[in-house]
Amino acid sequence: MTVTADPAPQPESETDAIVLQYAELVKRIADHLLCRLPTSVDRSSLMQAGMRGLCEAATRYGSDHDVGFEMYAGNRIRGAMLDALIGPQCRASGGAWIDCASAHRAESIGRIARDESSEALVAAIDDLPERERLVMSLYYDEELNAGEIGAVLGATELQVRHLLEQAIARLRTRVHS
Repeated sequence: MTVTADPAPQPESETDAIVLQYAELVKRIADHLLCRLPTSVDRSSLMQAGMRGLCEAATRYGSDHDVGFEMYAGNRIRGAMLDALIGPQCRASGGAWIDCASAHRAESIGRIARDESSEALVAAIDDLPERERLVMSLYYDEELNAGEIGAVLGATELQVRHLLEQAIARLRTRVHS
């Protein structure tokens, strides 16, 4: 008698196929966020929230989007994870999981990143003053903290935080108007 391994699960729909294909993206984003969060944050809860974000991205993404699916899904996944972290725990307990000021910043950028009008967001980012665009890129793309960005730009940490807040406010105004 020979024992054969169970075949890999076959997707039942196109959405299932996409979820299977991009599940590794959820793991990468969760691991990336976990490096910056307290050890009390549960990886499986973060992964579960990320999978919900991936499923939502798979069902909502259409060929009319100007960004690729991986970027679109990455924003949805990250936003779902941040929403799970920010949830009632932060508002009721004064920041049991993460600092409420950081949560507000993450929630703000999360809302912008998940906005259905990605074209408007891309255009709004392109219209930012060069220094604000650079700060946003160093902070969100290169993942430098405000102190590191200040060292690069010859600015104080407070000035960098102000530039970030100003850029987010401009984006919020342009995308939601």
